[in-house]
Amino acid sequence: MQNKSSEFGDADRRIARIAKALSHPARVRILRLLAECGRCFTGTVVNELPLSQATVSQHLRELREAGLIRGEVEGPATCYCLDENALRAVSAEFGALFSGVCCSEQQAGTDHSRLKETVRARYGGIATGSGSCCGGPEVGAGAAPDEAFSMVTELYTPIKGYEPDADLGLGCGLPTRYAHLQAGETVIDLGSGAGNDAFVAAAEVGAEGRVIGIDMTPEMVERARELAARRGATNIQFVLGEIENMPIEDEVADCILSNCVLNLVPNKAAAFRESFRVLKPGGRFAVSDIVIEGDLPPQLRHSAEMYVGCVAGAMQREAYLSVIRAAGFVDIRVAAESTIHLPDSVLSSALNPDEIRSFRDSGARIVSVTVNASRPGLRPKHPGAP
Repeated sequence: MQNKSSEFGDADRRIARIAKALSHPARVRILRLLAECGRCFTGTVVNELPLSQATVSQHLRELREAGLIRGEVEGPATCYCLDENALRAVSAEFGALFSGVCCSEQQAGTDHSRLKETVRARYGGIATGSGSCCGGPEVGAGAAPDEAFSMVTELYTPIKGYEPDADLGLGCGLPTRYAHLQAGETVIDLGSGAGNDAFVAAAEVGAEGRVIGIDMTPEMVERARELAARRGATNIQFVLGEIENMPIEDEVADCILSNCVLNLVPNKAAAFRESFRVLKPGGRFAVSDIVIEGDLPPQLRHSAEMYVGCVAGAMQREAYLSVIRAAGFVDIRVAAESTIHLPDSVLSSALNPDEIRSFRDSGARIVSVTVNASRPGLRPKHPGAP
């Protein structure tokens, strides 16, 4: 019989261990005390709590085993302090777990709207040639996007359907390579931009198929429509809309594509639920995106510049896959991945030189992944099926 516990990821185990450590109010009180005092001996903690020394020692042991505090022997006593690196990781884990959830719906809506407007303004500038993505402050109007984020351009050039004027260097993968598209299928491209992946998909599904590109930036949609008209494409359309609330009927698509877009969506859980809704039973997706392994410095996490640059909105890898699973998808797998190196010119928009060095030394990775998953059900038949 299969050991089902093996299905839980490392992130799930870490969060469960931490939640257990925080399940007693005495241990929460100890963390508050250490946060206020910096360092405390066991006797000091005992004096602050209505508990025996043996009970306090047991609570301290639980917190140490969970990795939340550190203890150092100083003579006959042990001095305790918070493990700040561990607590930053805890903050990131729980933030990813409750991505898109806020105790104040009004505040969440305000924050999400602000981020969307930041993204919309930047990408609108890119569409019209007056801005660039992912570059540092020194990247001026009309400059090419930073090379770290245009690394897939050379992979597109030999592909049937490739439209150079639609390739703005904004992708972080090649989702069409892993989508296994077939003639006659209906494809939805989330965050289609100027149509780079949509035009490739249209060539693969052929005249009997259909491609729908969705983007929330009017300038991008206009540019994509102009390119489609110039190409004489009749099996592709571009519509204005948001991924968390697509203007698409239920169970329309055989396949969904997306390329370095979902990490820009504040409510990723809603985006994947919508993706599930518009897929036919048995339908699938191929999504290229940015995920994090390790801890991003808070300045990066909260930087609007880096958010638009595809970094600050990225989730921890395990948490990202958990959101997909929670939306109802099955057969989830990472089909391709590669480490993305952020140049100092990009990091400097949020970090000073010492912080950049610390980030480099931490071992944290920013990773481009292409993920495949399916909606449960029989795979739909289409005109090109054998």
